[in-house]
Amino acid sequence: MKAAFTTWRNRIAPVFDVAGEVVLVEVDQENNVVSTLMSLPVGPVEAKVQRLSEQGVKVLVCGAMSRAAQKLAQSEMVEVYSFVAGDTNCVIEAWLQGCLAQTDFAMPGCAHRRHRRCRYRGENRQ
Repeated sequence: MKAAFTTWRNRIAPVFDVAGEVVLVEVDQENNVVSTLMSLPVGPVEAKVQRLSEQGVKVLVCGAMSRAAQKLAQSEMVEVYSFVAGDTNCVIEAWLQGCLAQTDFAMPGCAHRRHRRCRYRGENRQ
């Protein structure tokens, strides 16, 4: 499984649409974890999502994102966690432990609601 975490100054980048880097985290069958830093293309979100898809990313963890970027990413990835905030390493560790959906990692203003609802702004996932 390969996941991408948008990052900026050792924190989850606040906006996916303008993010410049991701930490790629790959977990193999023996649960070995390898992480690498990768630059994202400058420009439209389509190029960013395409680059992640080309790398085999199945999970995207990021801060806020436009609806267009969210729909595109959801069509290419298995799972998208948006509106996530916090120290990149802590968020990665929470994902590895299966507890990323805790409100501890919700962007400000989202902690009082169920994280999933906040992530998808109340829209139905299609």
